[in-house]
Amino acid sequence: MTYSQTLTEKESCDIYNSCLIDFTKDSTGKFLIRESTVHYNYDWKGSELSKMKFSRFNEQPPVDSNFIDLFQKFKQLDTSIIDLNYLTKCRNTNSINIFKNKQYQSFFKVSRNGFNKFHKCFKDYNCFYEFSKIAISDNHKFAILYMSRNCDSKASSGHLLLCFKEKDVWVVKHSILLWIS
Repeated sequence: MTYSQTLTEKESCDIYNSCLIDFTKDSTGKFLIRESTVHYNYDWKGSELSKMKFSRFNEQPPVDSNFIDLFQKFKQLDTSIIDLNYLTKCRNTNSINIFKNKQYQSFFKVSRNGFNKFHKCFKDYNCFYEFSKIAISDNHKFAILYMSRNCDSKASSGHLLLCFKEKDVWVVKHSILLWIS
């Protein structure tokens, strides 16, 4: 298994883009990505993929054993900060912008009205997104990552996304809703 830092920039872009464009279906078509993310506010160690409930998203075929094996490795991912600034160089570059950490900190770490400040400052965006590193199978056909969609204090969610490479295109095959506010 490898992590997103060892993937090519193009492959990482393709996986993150599939999660943004295909999964979120954000009505604005514009995406604000938090510059770097340290997430993992979830008990991965106690989780078993076979016991998690899948969110309804497109077709939900049975979970391939490759995902189950990869999930064991995902739970051991390095949780250090990842820099997602390169996503602005991906395809659809005019639809992806970066939410700088300094600005995020000023909105959410100092004040209780973080989302009020967020919506005043970023009028073109309904939400901002955070991603984990990508765990990918050795054959580069299966990938797992965490994504949170943050729209308001009572309109946010975290998902485990299981992606599959189908005819050279990454698609989200399964999504597991981990939390919702």
